[in-house]
Amino acid sequence: MENLKKFVVTAKCGHVGKNYYTIKKFAIMAENKSDAAQITRFIPRVKHHHKDAIIEVIEVDDMAFNKQLVINNDDPYFKVSNKQEQSMQCEELEVYEEKLIETLKSNRRDSINYRIRKIRIIEKYFERMIHNYA
Repeated sequence: MENLKKFVVTAKCGHVGKNYYTIKKFAIMAENKSDAAQITRFIPRVKHHHKDAIIEVIEVDDMAFNKQLVINNDDPYFKVSNKQEQSMQCEELEVYEEKLIETLKSNRRDSINYRIRKIRIIEKYFERMIHNYA
């Protein structure tokens, strides 16, 4: 507990609509940046299932840490308990659209072709291995 450092962690937060997020900062005490990011990932409202949920982790001094605590205590986004309250109290909330990576909407043929190519590569590898040992 003596080795705890103070960090401000910037993270993507949800509950602002499907495929949308807002960016919030959190004051976190942890031993290192990695621990601070891990702690933040499981704070309510943070998009903890997203790989890119943690945007930035910065080690700060006491003054910046306390300032962030005050900002978060005054932020209505963290005080509301439902969508109606949020739309009434969080009028100036900046919301960003999630840049979704286009997933390959492959059909069955594409999937089969991929597997065939993969099997051929594996077969070539094992043929070389057998040839080298023979």
